[in-house]
Amino acid sequence: LSPHGAGFSLEPRIFQSAWFRPHNISEEIHGLFLVGAGTHPGAGLPSVVTSSEVLNHLVPEAQHWKAYHD
Repeated sequence: LSPHGAGFSLEPRIFQSAWFRPHNISEEIHGLFLVGAGTHPGAGLPSVVTSSEVLNHLVPEAQHWKAYHD
């Protein structure tokens, strides 16, 4: 992602936009949830806030998700 910061995180190209951005649940680290401009749905303040809302719906279900993926 962008550890030193960037206004829009990933380069704004079609295959790095919306659904193609990293999803809100890490595929590499079990139990890691992601939020911000570098994740789905995308960059910009409205999308970052939407990303936090997506995560807000995922975290209450994290216990169910953990049991399902163990």
